[in-house]
Amino acid sequence: MSKITKIYASLAKSGLCVPLMSASMLTVAISTNAFANVESSTKKSANTSDTLVVIADNNAHEASEDRKVSRNEIRVKQAQSVGEILKNVPGVQAGHPSALGQRFKIRGMDDQFINVTIDGARQEGYHFHHSGNYGIDPEMLKQVDIKVGSNSITYDTGAIGGALKFETVDAGDLLEPGQLFGAKGKLNYSSNGSEFQQSLATYGRLGAADLLGYFTHRNMHDSKSGRDSAGRDSIPTDGRLFNYLLKAKFNLTDEQYINVSKEHYKNDAVTNFRLNFGQGVNKGNKAKYAIDRDTHSILYGYAPVDNDLIDLKLSAYHTKQTSTHMKPVSGKGQGFNSIVETQGIKVRNTSSFDTQKLAHSLTYGYEYFDTRMRYTDVDENAYKKEIEKANSSSIYLEDDIQLADFHVIPGIRWDHYKYQTIDKQRESFERTYARFSKALGLKYELGASTTLFANYTELFRGPLGKELMGLSNHSNNLKATTGYNLETGLAGSYPNIFADKDSLIVSGKVFQTNFKNLSTTLAKNELHNIPKARLQGFELATGYKLDNLSLKATYAKVNNKIIEGNELLDKSFTKGLEFEPSVGDSITVGGSYLFDKTDIELGWNTRFVLSKNSKGKDTNDKKEAIIVDIHKQGYGVSNMYISWAPKTGAFKNTELQFGIDNVFDKRHNEHSYYLKSYQGQEEKGRTYKATISYKF
Repeated sequence: MSKITKIYASLAKSGLCVPLMSASMLTVAISTNAFANVESSTKKSANTSDTLVVIADNNAHEASEDRKVSRNEIRVKQAQSVGEILKNVPGVQAGHPSALGQRFKIRGMDDQFINVTIDGARQEGYHFHHSGNYGIDPEMLKQVDIKVGSNSITYDTGAIGGALKFETVDAGDLLEPGQLFGAKGKLNYSSNGSEFQQSLATYGRLGAADLLGYFTHRNMHDSKSGRDSAGRDSIPTDGRLFNYLLKAKFNLTDEQYINVSKEHYKNDAVTNFRLNFGQGVNKGNKAKYAIDRDTHSILYGYAPVDNDLIDLKLSAYHTKQTSTHMKPVSGKGQGFNSIVETQGIKVRNTSSFDTQKLAHSLTYGYEYFDTRMRYTDVDENAYKKEIEKANSSSIYLEDDIQLADFHVIPGIRWDHYKYQTIDKQRESFERTYARFSKALGLKYELGASTTLFANYTELFRGPLGKELMGLSNHSNNLKATTGYNLETGLAGSYPNIFADKDSLIVSGKVFQTNFKNLSTTLAKNELHNIPKARLQGFELATGYKLDNLSLKATYAKVNNKIIEGNELLDKSFTKGLEFEPSVGDSITVGGSYLFDKTDIELGWNTRFVLSKNSKGKDTNDKKEAIIVDIHKQGYGVSNMYISWAPKTGAFKNTELQFGIDNVFDKRHNEHSYYLKSYQGQEEKGRTYKATISYKF
């Protein structure tokens, strides 16, 4: 783990250990002095299981059961990309038949405006407008924590649209009770693209150490779109993926641990020359794209059972990703690479205590990260030009104050952000930004079943994310993005509604996010500010459970528009224009049933996206900017599965799954792909999937 040593060395050299030590000393001081007489009232315990949990959380209300998806659901979905996991969460969009082309979006906001982390390690960089920015294998995941919108100042720096926090699996999640060593092998086949995956996990417990080695390999070939009256198209997706995860968790005591990990992800494919577009734009031209990422992380956790003032997590990480774009399959030309390297540290503690009649849950912390971005020259493919770098320091404090059934949740955050780049004249551009941000959450528990909540959160994100492929001019008055998010709603859980021991869960919220000086490359690859922009909509979800029957339904709506343009966009010309590709209303319905006697589970899920009329910016034959009307067709896609996972008998450790994605072979485009009149790459048509796994 030499990378971790380098992280600490570089941080110490730059003086960053001082604020880190200060934050740690603050934790100890609060614990040992200010509240020394507070008695412990809450027991902490570790809960490990072979599950993958997807959480769509809200600061003012804990995630309810309808927002959690067990590893069983991911297993039966046989997910081959993260997009297959995310797209059924209200307010989240992800698509593209190749993981190399997937862009993760929350409420339509591109991943330039949301935070993506893997085991706490930030994933930064806007690599190329024709490709995705991140590579993540769902096979390795334990949990995905989805922050839909910005509802708390405790989110990592810059999460103005939300956050996606991916956490990989530990050995303790796979070991059975009393088991010291184990292994799990898995084979998967997917018909559309003739994908064949092999994975092997080996894990064990040596004294106080939990060790894990997880390896995945996948071969992929060209796939097919869905079918309509014009037939179907071939989709270039030929390639391979290799991923491994090495992890060691050292349980120092029952109350503290150190977790060290390394993940390597490599995915390369021969696909469309302009990866995000289909045949209509590419005309059969192909190119090589690839993502090669290494992530190192170390985490220290300390949560004493008899002291509610300490629930401390201290982490450091280093991640480096090289992405290859438009490398010709044959002939002259080298394409180009974009390289992003990010390292950072985080410290976070939660203290629970009482003062008079008030109960407090105080969360406070410190975060620092440094990111550097460069690319290889398109012509020479040799000289690596560092074109963008930034470093950020931030501290935050939030207190959940409870009086009876009422919660008041104030928070404050301070960010200091330094940004450096060069313009087309190869002149240095450097700016420093600093800001205090405030937040206030309210929550009222209306009886035992219903909770009302409201949030106000101020936003801050320093400029970062011009396209790495080329140098861009920057306005001399380039500003950081600020604004605020408003959100209100309710959530409820109601037992015994239609029958004994059944349960109904509902949640709904409306939101409006107002941006000031939104940093974007909308007009051209020049990073600039949109003075005023707005995002608004609502999200609904409900779930019903009776014995082994589970049903769910969701509805999400979001709209975005520019309130005030700038000189690049023409203030009068673009008022009301979208700053992100709009998406139609999204509706999902689904259900599953488990047969106890045979351990067979059946499931179905349908996702409808309604048609959308929107406004886009394009150019006419005279190269003049014009506003165009865009009609995005609606679609409905259904998936089904059958799974057999016997709990007893000779086949106890065997699992079999069979599924069909896009059952009715619908030809469709994800709406979040295109802002102008041309469409993005179509999704895959009907796909048969089969998986067999065995746990030793």
